[in-house]
Amino acid sequence: DPYLTNTPRQKTDRESMGIRFAFDDILGSNFEFVYTYRDIEIDDEQGGYSQFADQARRDLLRRDGDNHKASLLYRFNIDNLHFIEPGVSYFDQDRDGDAMANDGYEVQLTYLYIGNPVTVVATGMLGQSDYETQNPLYDQTQDNDMYLLGLQLYYKEPFGWKPFGSDGFSVYCSFAYFQEDANID
Repeated sequence: DPYLTNTPRQKTDRESMGIRFAFDDILGSNFEFVYTYRDIEIDDEQGGYSQFADQARRDLLRRDGDNHKASLLYRFNIDNLHFIEPGVSYFDQDRDGDAMANDGYEVQLTYLYIGNPVTVVATGMLGQSDYETQNPLYDQTQDNDMYLLGLQLYYKEPFGWKPFGSDGFSVYCSFAYFQEDANID
């Protein structure tokens, strides 16, 4: 129960399975379309149990459900090493609990440097999500603003390593900062 306060919470498992399709170089262009589907299951969902006696209000807080996300991106080739890729995404998080269900959009801008042996990927994203139904605990319908800054660094074949004869071996490190601001405190 994520709403339980001043008491230790019980653990549960969250499972997520899905599929992702990406269509690159659509009709010979630099457009890319990506669709992702994910099924999310909370093993012992107790959301709102500590706050409400009635099952109907607890059901509004169920987090099980499906995620759908569709993205359209376009890659600008500056030269053979530098690329800029803006994109726009629409997502629908269809939850069993209507107060947890939401949809929204994201816009992103990615810079890629594909060198040898180093590759750099830097991403910025802004997004917005709108929830379907009023949260029974806060008596408000939630809206979120989202922000992301990310950086990934790849190093190809460090020390000449080629495990299992792989010419594409890389090590990488990743940094991401994500903030989500809701209208509900």
